[in-house]
Amino acid sequence: MDLGPAFWGLINPQWSLCSKGRRQSPINIEPDKLLFDPHLRPVQVDKHKVAGHLHNTGQFLVFKADKDAKTRVNITGGPLAYHYQFEEIYIHYGMTNDQGSEHQVNNYAFPAEIQVFGFNAELYHNMSEAQHKSQGLVAISLMVQFSRGRCLEIDIDCDKDIKRAGERAWFRMRIGRIWVLGGEKPTNTRELFGNLRIYSQQNHAVLFLLYPYPLALHHGNGYGDATQL
Repeated sequence: MDLGPAFWGLINPQWSLCSKGRRQSPINIEPDKLLFDPHLRPVQVDKHKVAGHLHNTGQFLVFKADKDAKTRVNITGGPLAYHYQFEEIYIHYGMTNDQGSEHQVNNYAFPAEIQVFGFNAELYHNMSEAQHKSQGLVAISLMVQFSRGRCLEIDIDCDKDIKRAGERAWFRMRIGRIWVLGGEKPTNTRELFGNLRIYSQQNHAVLFLLYPYPLALHHGNGYGDATQL
């Protein structure tokens, strides 16, 4: 029995886009069908260390920034007409080091996918309010591939491991230079894969920004092994 998105659209009329929508996430991206936008600006993300809590749901990891943090991380530029405030990170991964990403590129699933979510801070007060509204949420989606070369640099402080479902931990991180697989120098956000209007199963509109090349992570060092996330 199919219990996927098509089934969700049948059991709840409010989720009808899950079974009928043509821009339903997850999707398979076909690069040869994308159109180049010469006016697309680079995406800017503030480089601040963010404190919050990391939660193991049993299906993926969720990082939520502290509500009372004095420093906010803003996401601007690209196709965005507003300032978006960073709020959450979702890390999707599989049981093995393949087929962990939510989205695919040319029918290829990556070992993991990192989704950085923010809400429209100019129009709404918080993420709960924004997820029900137009232009409410943005998600930067980063595919992950393992490499033995230069990799993503992350400064992390964490008070404990969270290897079991339901466990939580205090967590603080700052992303440094970003290396894409096969890249000779750190990449920037000018090379957007594209921007796609995608609807989640709850019928909430999210603007996804997907990057053209996977992030490079070392294999077997704790952060580069999807089974150890």
